[in-house]
Amino acid sequence: MHFKKNIIVTIVLLISLSIFFTGAIWIYTRSTWHADKAVRNFVRQIELGNVNDIKLTIYYALPASGQERVTVKDLIREVHHYKIVVEGTELAEYIDTLKQLKDINLVSVKSRTRINAGVYYVFEDRNNRKLLDVAMFGRGGGGDGFGSLSIFVNGNEVEWDDKFIEIMLPFLPESRVEGWMRTLEQRSVER
Repeated sequence: MHFKKNIIVTIVLLISLSIFFTGAIWIYTRSTWHADKAVRNFVRQIELGNVNDIKLTIYYALPASGQERVTVKDLIREVHHYKIVVEGTELAEYIDTLKQLKDINLVSVKSRTRINAGVYYVFEDRNNRKLLDVAMFGRGGGGDGFGSLSIFVNGNEVEWDDKFIEIMLPFLPESRVEGWMRTLEQRSVER
């Protein structure tokens, strides 16, 4: 009797651990899968030549010390210093840059964080349906300095990739581009 009880307890324990680890792996990879799918669908639209039907809107806030966390909604409604709208005809000039998104290897963050949005951009179709949005930044990448920054792609937190910055650079004011170029240079030195 005691032997059967131990076997049953062991089996229940193994099943519980299996369910736990399967759930943990699913949660860890889910955000990468959703973000990757959004990027692939967006690039497919670009490759099909539908760029004229796409609009890019960039919301950008200048850095402020001691500022509370800013959500994407806050950034859009009241906090942004720049709102830049780029229509499809102008986007068409940068089609090769947009296609580079397909080369991104999205990696889930080690620990999830809340966003503190200083930059948010969204690609929408002619019916204002969101195709792809990118919000920066979180602190889920692990490590120190810029290596710890993360990016939210369609609401899913992934590790920083410079290509997400490079996408918006052609449309920012020159003074902002200079600042981002220094950031990208600093990141390449840290790696």
